[in-house]
Amino acid sequence: MRALGCCAGLLLALSACRQGERPSRVALDAAMPSLADSADARQAVEQYLRALSTRDYQRAAALFAGEWRHTLKSIYNAAPDTLTLAGFLQDNCDRGYYICLLRPAKVTIARFRQPDTLELTVSYLDSLGNPYSWGPCCGDTGRPSTEDRFVTVARDSGYAVLNLPLYLP
Repeated sequence: MRALGCCAGLLLALSACRQGERPSRVALDAAMPSLADSADARQAVEQYLRALSTRDYQRAAALFAGEWRHTLKSIYNAAPDTLTLAGFLQDNCDRGYYICLLRPAKVTIARFRQPDTLELTVSYLDSLGNPYSWGPCCGDTGRPSTEDRFVTVARDSGYAVLNLPLYLP
């Protein structure tokens, strides 16, 4: 009988979707990550940015799970095969290719992508504690950007960041 009630509630929520109405919060929660997932993803981004800003490149590399070798050709004439992610981050943060001395001011969950990915929005503080903004870039007009989008993915040891540090051409 209990299963029948659950199915009826789901059908009711689905029929509301078909009629252009918003489904109940209960139906939405089944597709959303848990609060623990959200907190873990947010913490991964905060730790990653903190590691970059304090020049702890080994820690930043441990929190990173994205692709980085594809950028080598555009940055280096010839990159050694032995270049590690930590070495890559250190070299490019120290040279100013990436903006690494920023601290997170606010990290919020923007969107969940199934099965295990959370997108977050980050606003930054500079080294003096002031809000950081950038742009517009490359001849564009408009307002400066104040938020950056980060993608995190679940792995056995918690969430990891897929983004390289902020790059401004």
